Amino acid sequence: MLPYRTLLLLCILFQQPSSAEKPTPFNHPGVLHSPSELNFVRGKIASGDEPWTSAWQALTSHRWASLAHESRAHPNVVRGRRGKSSTGMRELMDDSAAAYTHALHWSLSGSQAHANKTIEILNDYARTLKRVEGHDARLLVGITGIHFVNAAELIAHSDAQWSLADRERFAKMLREVLYPVIENFYPRANGNWDASMIQTMMGIGIFLDDRSIYQRGVDYFLNGEGNGRLTNYIRPSGQCQESGRDQHHTLMGLGYLTSAAEIARNQGLDLYETAGNRLATAFEYCAQYGLGHAVPFERFVSVGGWYDHHKISEVGRGWEVPVFELAYRHYHHRKKMPMPFSEQVLRKTRPEEPSTTHKPWSTLMCAQEPLPVKKVALRVEKLAAIRGTEKWDWWQARTAQVPGDQPFWITTMSETGKKVSHDFHDIYQSLSRDEGKTWSKPEIIHSLKRTEENNGFEVAPGDMWPTWHAKSGLIIATGKTFNFEGGKREIFNREKVSYAVMNPKSGKWAPMKFLKMPEKDRLGMTIVAPNAGNNQRVDLPNGDILLPVRYQRGLKQRNYTTVVVRCGFDGETLTYKDHGSELNIPRDRGLYEPSLTEFEGWYYLTLRADHSAFVTRGKDGINFESIREWKFDDGTSLGSYNTQQHWITAGGGLFLIYTRKGADNDHVFRHRAPLFIGQVHPETLRVIRSTERILIPENHATLGNSGVCRLNDRESLVTCGEGLLRLGKRKGELNKVHFVKVVALGSP
Repeated sequence: MLPYRTLLLLCILFQQPSSAEKPTPFNHPGVLHSPSELNFVRGKIASGDEPWTSAWQALTSHRWASLAHESRAHPNVVRGRRGKSSTGMRELMDDSAAAYTHALHWSLSGSQAHANKTIEILNDYARTLKRVEGHDARLLVGITGIHFVNAAELIAHSDAQWSLADRERFAKMLREVLYPVIENFYPRANGNWDASMIQTMMGIGIFLDDRSIYQRGVDYFLNGEGNGRLTNYIRPSGQCQESGRDQHHTLMGLGYLTSAAEIARNQGLDLYETAGNRLATAFEYCAQYGLGHAVPFERFVSVGGWYDHHKISEVGRGWEVPVFELAYRHYHHRKKMPMPFSEQVLRKTRPEEPSTTHKPWSTLMCAQEPLPVKKVALRVEKLAAIRGTEKWDWWQARTAQVPGDQPFWITTMSETGKKVSHDFHDIYQSLSRDEGKTWSKPEIIHSLKRTEENNGFEVAPGDMWPTWHAKSGLIIATGKTFNFEGGKREIFNREKVSYAVMNPKSGKWAPMKFLKMPEKDRLGMTIVAPNAGNNQRVDLPNGDILLPVRYQRGLKQRNYTTVVVRCGFDGETLTYKDHGSELNIPRDRGLYEPSLTEFEGWYYLTLRADHSAFVTRGKDGINFESIREWKFDDGTSLGSYNTQQHWITAGGGLFLIYTRKGADNDHVFRHRAPLFIGQVHPETLRVIRSTERILIPENHATLGNSGVCRLNDRESLVTCGEGLLRLGKRKGELNKVHFVKVVALGSP
């Protein structure tokens, strides 16, 4: 009988392909993107679905996608230790990302111009690049090489018209310039180095149809001697070799290993399941810690003993490193594994920001569906109303909450004539010290009276929105001015952003002031008649105020552009600091009466238009994505038009307050009643139809002029004055200011 070791050797030999056997051919394109994936994303873009539409817009508007991009290849690229004393490094990183971006653009849009730009960049490096040197050369090639081979794979295996001679020259550059730099890895380095080289090595092998190069990367992923081997980098708990160093390098390593696993999957090999899906465990560990939770940590000594960490690092904790989409797609969508902490991270980061050091455009290419939304049940409590008088209606009513040992609510409202529209006069206030059970008799605010000026105009403050400013401990009411020539004819182009400050301790209001805006906007157009009437704002922790403002571009047309202005406040005066996106549609009166809120790291802006309503979001509160028309989640129009919408955030949900047509309300002026609330999907920006409910029923009056006061994390107060009773069955009755408390109960 043959010895056991001899039998084992014979078995291994018989399993090897003979010289006559051909190795299994590679799938092409088959680095990070398969044909089925590309088709899926094309379809989502074509149908306008989210998050793909926003992610696609981000790609097409990025500088890497510019057809004006010029490749800047250096013959000798040097990256010194930690990026210092480098030559051509930044150009290499930027050009590789641009090549990949243009290749994706071509693959998804079919635009030959972007294919040509990709080819231009690849050819430049194929002709020019001769060496990559320096202490960090291996890391540089590991980071940028994956972008180059992804781009080349997408172009080569399409009808992009990349000549055979150029392809062969590029292949030679990969084999003779880039591959030798990473061939032997760097076992003593932190694991993200080897991980970056693994992904690029596998990609090079696929593009070159060189099974030995590809397999060398696979073997190192599974059995390499360095810290980049998966089981050397990640412990069973999910703790990583670099967890004690910092969190962003840890996530870099995980991102590179995940890319390697995806490359292998596209070639029929499952590396994701290695060591019991240890990659998934690591992503959840890092996400949990990054979100502020405690995680277990044991001393970690790296391979070779070069790095010894005794505690987890706070450095980089909570940073939005764009590496979660790919892992979430595989483990959650393909394998149906729960990834709750990774999902929470994606709620904050999606669409993931592009990066030269990671796979850019991950949300665009990896998202399978919008992130699930927890439906939040609500309880609605009707509180005591304030009635108008025989002579005046109370309108433009909104409430602020003043916290403290003796908290109270303060509602401001405009004294409004009953016979004609826009007959606005003085501002009044009413107080409640028992959370809306009773209200004081409305009293005039003397500093906010309608006044006659020397030029014959009468000016009334209006559309005021009072809000507690936590940093200063004051109430700031922002709004606009109504300007009446001879006390009668309203002149719109004289409007201003008005505001007034109230000291809760003294109960006194300072005189009305005006925010000084720039003379021209970013297009060089004259800013005319800016105002902040009816606009919900966001106050930042440092005391700055994000105030939505609308204005006309010149005097010729009453067509409004909306911006969000970042303002400073010194306790007395609002000061313009900056504004971002200038949002406009050329139709009718444009975009106006915007309202802003913050939710889970995003800023959401809703905008009125004459024919519809629009919504957008952004990360910094002043710059926003392209606007989208408000719709229900079934794709039908929300039906809100020519009126305001406002926001509530409560109980982990984002909600919209609105009126709309299609509610058996054709008899109501502009369908401005009943007043609805519906939960909004924060990613698709659509109202979830099944969550819609009536806040204030229709009763032969309009309910289009409302306001929201956030009381706490679970409660908000909606204030709404009835309007235009003269047009319906209640003509001659006293109007009401309604108060409705909205309480989030959690998941139903």
